[in-house]
Amino acid sequence: GQFLHSQLLIDCLLQKEYKLDTKESAILREFQANYSPDQSIWWYTRESFLYRQLNKALRTQNIDALFAFRFFIRDIHEQLEHHRCSSPIHIYRGQLMSTVELERLKNSAGQLISMNSFLSTTNDRLSALEFLYSSAKSDGLERVLFEIDADPQLADVKPFVNITSLSYFPSESEVLLMLGSILRLVGIDHDDHGVSIIRSTLCSNSDQDLQRVFEYMKVEYGDQEINAQSFGIVLGQMGNLDGAGKYFRRLLKEMPPNHVDIAGCYHNLGDILDKKGDYESSLESYQKSLEIMLQTRQPNDPEIGTSLNSIAAVHAKTGNYIQAEESFKKAFEIWKQAYGEDNPKVAMCLSNLAGIYQVNEKNIEALDCLQKALSIRQHHLPA
Repeated sequence: GQFLHSQLLIDCLLQKEYKLDTKESAILREFQANYSPDQSIWWYTRESFLYRQLNKALRTQNIDALFAFRFFIRDIHEQLEHHRCSSPIHIYRGQLMSTVELERLKNSAGQLISMNSFLSTTNDRLSALEFLYSSAKSDGLERVLFEIDADPQLADVKPFVNITSLSYFPSESEVLLMLGSILRLVGIDHDDHGVSIIRSTLCSNSDQDLQRVFEYMKVEYGDQEINAQSFGIVLGQMGNLDGAGKYFRRLLKEMPPNHVDIAGCYHNLGDILDKKGDYESSLESYQKSLEIMLQTRQPNDPEIGTSLNSIAAVHAKTGNYIQAEESFKKAFEIWKQAYGEDNPKVAMCLSNLAGIYQVNEKNIEALDCLQKALSIRQHHLPA
């Protein structure tokens, strides 16, 4: 698996988008021959295409590149977890920042900031300032020094490590923070040399404000288990339908035919195609998901009901009301058996059936379904 993943990354890097000179090509061959997970940070800190292209992929959300880089990101995370700091530290990061972004931060005191890349810092304040003072300041860019208090004792905090012994440059006193680290902005000061000093603390995923965000997202999007498909689901929820579709197709190409998640992957791809209005392709993807589940699960599995409900909804959108009614009824029977009659999913299916009956002018049947759905929903309203 490790070999195949590294080959996928190499294929990605060799695309026309990544034009490597002779030196870079030699580094790529070295990577291909010698890479191992316990050297991931060494490779990341080496001045090469790996560092540049990974950060570019994270910055631009390039789905193909991120898919190829995922094993590399995982290896870095595992190294950081293995070597994580055991005591609180105060670290610094000097960088040039656009005036617009700095102004936005000035108005964000007390708020949370999520890092969309690995964050390279140092425990040497002087070296961070020297880097800033030596950086050529240009129009629209400001010199900024991040000061970060990081405590590894916080529950569920992203790992950070002094990577001196792991880095390609062991002479640098570098502390690397995990991708997705969350900072709370404490305040912004200024020194006598025009440097904006941003004081912040590293937060854990258990931070009270962050928990409120997570709870909201669970209500908004559903409390789903995190797995290989989660990234594509989140992309779809963010409105990046092309990226989500591309991600699910890449997953399907890589998954073996008997993989446990393949039915779910086809279903999620069907959801994306449905949202894009490509109903023919959506139906095809939903049908593949259903066929796999019928072969691998019990006939009354509620996920089969979910698949049938989605198929019925697409049929309804394309005017195939006979097929829609048939699939909604099958979904209704499965959900009623799995969840009982007094369940919100059963109510949803009854409402869907009512819509089909109304189109076909079966008004008595439609009214009966709506009344049953209303009765179920009233039972589940908050007191």
